[in-house]
Amino acid sequence: MTFRLRTLSYLVTLSALVAGLCLAQENGNDESRPKGTLYVHVMPEEAYIWVDGKPASHRNSMLELPQGEHAIAVYNYGFVPKKETVNVTGAYQEVDMRLQPVQGTVPGPFGRIQIEGVPGDSLVFMNGTTPEFFVGHADEMNDNFFTTQTLVAPVGKHQLYIVRRKTNQPIWSGSLDVKENKRLIVYVKGPSEARVVYKDWSGGKKVKELPRFKAGTASAIIAIAPVKAGSRLEGSATRAPRPYPPRRTR
Repeated sequence: MTFRLRTLSYLVTLSALVAGLCLAQENGNDESRPKGTLYVHVMPEEAYIWVDGKPASHRNSMLELPQGEHAIAVYNYGFVPKKETVNVTGAYQEVDMRLQPVQGTVPGPFGRIQIEGVPGDSLVFMNGTTPEFFVGHADEMNDNFFTTQTLVAPVGKHQLYIVRRKTNQPIWSGSLDVKENKRLIVYVKGPSEARVVYKDWSGGKKVKELPRFKAGTASAIIAIAPVKAGSRLEGSATRAPRPYPPRRTR
């Protein structure tokens, strides 16, 4: 290789390195930035914390975040979300995120949805994929024997989305036909495969209406309100559901 070519190659490599460093600085290289500690108090205790638009943690949490401004949002189905911008510094900080419940009840008739075959901490969304449509974790809706952990929905078609904790990557999504007083069990087999089984739900006959969210010791009842165009599940905003972003293929 001639001196001129070696010099040109060196300059190209140097330019690429400089461009990469500039891009890392522009995007905020989280690995190199100093961290700060933020403790987030949530109420109700089952609420989930989003940081900068990504699911981060469940319940009261100690978060180690790069110093600088972060958008902190807390969601729990049946409650009005709360959002704050926090400037994380090197000093320990706390933020209190207490949610106010949405008033009113959800009328029946209902069917029950049970999810099996996914990690218990998987995030479950109904009829939309933004945080406003987050309804809980898979392990909050798979038991009705020793404890009551149930997800119920009005009779009719609903779109279910299950995503991985923290990464928010899809595990499975599909349309479900909820039937009156039936327990619909979704056995997830893979990203595009699930087996749906219907069984009788005798308890459904006794239920005329439910609050959107009711929790106790190791128990939770989540009642999905009907979604209309121009509304969100928690009943406090103005955007219609949007489809799940397509899976990337290599």
